[in-house]
Amino acid sequence: MKNFLKNLGIIIILIGVIILVIKTLSSGLSNAPLAIGGGLIVIGLIVQIVLGRYID
Repeated sequence: MKNFLKNLGIIIILIGVIILVIKTLSSGLSNAPLAIGGGLIVIGLIVQIVLGRYID
């Protein structure tokens, strides 16, 4: 469980990147996937920093 929590931020960032790649490859006109993908990347970065400090 500790190992999963250490990598949780990276997993969230990868999900955001996958959403952005899918949006780039598709021809949709909506900006919602861009906002969701960008938000997940930022949240993943924050989670990685916070959990990295408290889990040792």
